Amino acid sequence: MLSNRSSQAITSATISVCGQSYVLSGIPKGEFAAIRYVVTRDSHYDVLVTLQSGKTLKSEIGYVTNGSNFVDVIQVTDAKITHMSREVPAIQRTVQEARERTRASFFHGAAVIRAC
Repeated sequence: MLSNRSSQAITSATISVCGQSYVLSGIPKGEFAAIRYVVTRDSHYDVLVTLQSGKTLKSEIGYVTNGSNFVDVIQVTDAKITHMSREVPAIQRTVQEARERTRASFFHGAAVIRAC
């Protein structure tokens, strides 16, 4: 998600990640736009933003890892582009927690598991 926290509209933004490029335009100040992409390999974000005044900002930020599912928030201000946060969707957190519990139960219960 690209969050516009600058004092002006974003006239265009290009986000490149994992060899894929996405162009967004017309993002008012205080608003956001989102893209959805497939993580095909480990990568980072190349972000190029043009503000309404014509000022351009460019940044290489964040990282993505193949096999992950998440929502990244990229914030644009008048001065810079930053990777603000990453959120793992609730369903993925639930699956990860279940795997961790299963793994913990398996290791804690290993002494009582016997082959018949």
